[in-house]
Order: sequence, then structure tokens, then C-alpha cells
Amino acid sequence: MDITLFYAVNQSLSNSFFDWLMPIASNYRAWSPVGIALIAYLVWKEPKRGILIILLLLTAVAVSDLINHRLLKELFARIRPCNALPDVNILTGCSGSYSFPSSHAVNSFTIAVVIGLFERKLLIAAILAAATVAFSRVYLGVHYPSDVIVGALVGSGIGYLAYRMTLGKIEPKEETEKELTAK
Repeated sequence: MDITLFYAVNQSLSNSFFDWLMPIASNYRAWSPVGIALIAYLVWKEPKRGILIILLLLTAVAVSDLINHRLLKELFARIRPCNALPDVNILTGCSGSYSFPSSHAVNSFTIAVVIGLFERKLLIAAILAAATVAFSRVYLGVHYPSDVIVGALVGSGIGYLAYRMTLGKIEPKEETEKELTAK
């Protein structure tokens, strides 16, 4: 089933727009303007809280990347589809590193969950951005669907744990009744 879904995304959904968009979605540098805008927004809105959230994000991503890259990928040692399957549509090159779980998915969902839980009005946008990154990895031929699904679960779990560990130190920002009626 994983291989069938992989080919459905990698080949059946292939089109010129996705061929242009998915390498961008998968490139961390392409997300830099979004990250810079988010940092500016958090610090401008509430400087102390914003800096604490940014420090938490950096720590959570460092932990998620370390757990995924050094522990999980080595434990499962799954070969990437672009190295294991025939006729893969490869748009960005194929790494020799292991495939399961996807580090892009783990790290993107760690970020999305931390941001979304502290800034509730950004939750849907953050999850959609992370899901786009995860989808791009399958479309580009470098991960199986299960790689990104498990990566999303691992990243979400790490993001949630990071959030829970800081409650009381950094409060979630919920829209108050006053803010809602002002809209």
C-alpha cells in the first residue's frame, strides 16, 4: 500500500505546477522569509514571550532532529524510494541517507505544533505549511507516505511535549472575548 500511494503521489499527480512548487516547499531556505516574519511578529507583539517561544522552537527542533536523525533513522534504516524503486520521478536529487521517518516532516511538524499551540490563530496555517513540506517529500520521490506520516506524528509529539514542558513559563495566547468582539 505504501508503494502504491508513493507512486500515486510521485507519478500520478505529476504536473508542471507541482514540479515547480514542491522543490520550493521542500527547501528550508525558501521558508526563511516566513520564519523571519514570524520572529518579527512574535517579538514585536510581546518581546519577552516572543523570545522565549523562539528559544523553545530552536531547542525543540534541535531535539527533534537529533532524535530522528541519530536514533530513529538509524534504528529503522529504510532505504529511500528513489534508491529502492524503479521509475521514480526525482526532481531534486536523491540522498543516500535513510528514509524513515522524514526529518523534514518531523522538524516541520515540531515547529507547526509549537507555534500553533502558543499562537492559536496560526495553528491551521502552521499545520498546512508543515503538511505541504511533508507532501513535497513524497512528490519529489525521496520519501514514502509512511515516512512523512510517522514523521508528522513524531514531530507533533515532540512539539506538544515542548509546549507542555513550558506551560507556566510561557502562556498560550488565546483570543479573549474582548479581542473577538473587536473583530
